Amino acid sequence: MDGITPQPPLPPTSAQRAARVVRVDGASLLLVAEDGARPTARRAVSCLVAPQPGDRVLVATLPGEEHWVLAVLEHSAPGLTRIELDGDLELRAPNGTITAAAGRGVTVTTGGEAAVLAGAVRVVARRGLAAFDELTVLAERLDAEVTRAKATFGTVDTVMERLSQRAKRVYRVVEELDQLRTRRADYTAKETFQVHTHDTLLTSEQLVKIDGDQIHVG
Repeated sequence: MDGITPQPPLPPTSAQRAARVVRVDGASLLLVAEDGARPTARRAVSCLVAPQPGDRVLVATLPGEEHWVLAVLEHSAPGLTRIELDGDLELRAPNGTITAAAGRGVTVTTGGEAAVLAGAVRVVARRGLAAFDELTVLAERLDAEVTRAKATFGTVDTVMERLSQRAKRVYRVVEELDQLRTRRADYTAKETFQVHTHDTLLTSEQLVKIDGDQIHVG
């Protein structure tokens, strides 16, 4: 017929059947089908669940005896379900959200870097534990409200431009040396300023002035 290009014949359709996984050898899966055949198959990209020995899977056989595992139908024993892919994995929800929920826990493990880039980060938990070999925190502003805090440090070095502290009561215990080096020091107490030591040494290069309505020595 004029104007009509002949089309090649359609390839034979693929056949699908169920099989059991006998062995997992890297990317190859040794199977045993229900009819007794023992094909070697590969896992299709769409099969996200990694088959394990004993699992019942759905196998597609393409022309040329090419076998692909399309899905894991059931596990041989209830337990761990592993989603496994070769290469990078990216989850995207351009117009929605992504939620990961688990009743017993969520674990993130990586040998590289775990990065979180977000407009805001919120963590809510009854208990928290963070352990770092090195920790660097950069912030333009930090607001913290803590009912009770306990910290144990081996060595702390702090460098800052300005430090302001306000407290109702402050208790400090230093077992050995408490040293202050400053250009000027100003202590003001509205009621009582008391210093009690075994020995007291007061040294000044120029002027020592004691002024009060009453001065008792000895």
